[in-house]
Parts: sequence; structure tokens; C-alpha cells
Amino acid sequence: MTDILLTVSALSAFAAQSLDPFLLRSRSRLTFTLAIAAGILTKSVAGLLPVFAALLFRALSPHGTGLRLRRVAVLSTCAVVFASPWFLYHLTAHREWFFAGTGFQILTTNMRPHQTTAESHIPFHLSRLFYSAPLALVLGLTVFPQRWALCAAVPICRSC
Repeated sequence: MTDILLTVSALSAFAAQSLDPFLLRSRSRLTFTLAIAAGILTKSVAGLLPVFAALLFRALSPHGTGLRLRRVAVLSTCAVVFASPWFLYHLTAHREWFFAGTGFQILTTNMRPHQTTAESHIPFHLSRLFYSAPLALVLGLTVFPQRWALCAAVPICRSC
């Protein structure tokens, strides 16, 4: 569940920025930097989302009231430096995994087949859902008849 860790790290960076909009205190700068580094370690490039949010905050704030671009650049660079040993190690030790796991599969789309089974997509995912979360599958399948019955009973419903 790395999305949860990414959310926590992004919220930590946003909290540091909201409590100290200029990031003048050393505690705010450290929290902002470590939160971005944690986000990078959690979800690679997606960990930089708080940086883009800080830049958006700077762009939308009235003149002179937002973060300084230089401060955001320095803190973001420090976060990348803090996170880089993990990526450098995996680049040298597990090269194929590194390129597959850090988003480079986007660049290799349609270069080689990615499907490893002969199953089509729907049976593939339904069988995995059946084995990993059967209660969720049953509850999900029982929602459809109830929704259709509700929409048939209420003629004003336009979402059906």
C-alpha cells in the first residue's frame, strides 16, 4: 500500500508549507525536504508531487507572499540527494528491476509483449479478485442488481 505512504509524505510536506509558508524555520525546511525524500523513496517520480504543489502555490499566491523558487529548488535537490543512494544501489545491483520498477516501462510500451498468460484481461482479473478478495467480489456483484432495481423504481434517475 505505497499510495498511503505517498499520501502521508505529501501531507507532511503540505503541513510544513502551510505552517510556515516561506519555509523560514529550519524545522519546516527539514520536514519539507524529508517528506519529499520519503515520497520519492515510496513512489519514485510521484514523490515530487509536493514540489509541484509548492510551485503552484508560489504561482497562485499574490506577489511576494509565496515561497521563493530558489528555496524550493534547493530543498527539492536535497530531497533527491537524500533518496538517491537507494536508487543508485538498485541501478547497479538490480538493473532490470530498476528500469521496470521506476517508471521506465512507459518508454518500452509496445516494444515487447507484457502479457505473460494466454488469458484475456477480464478472466485474468476476476480470477485474481476471486482468490485474493472473494468477499469484495461478492459484494461488488450484488450491487448491480440493486442499482438497476432502484433506477427502475425511480423514473427521475438519469444516471442509469
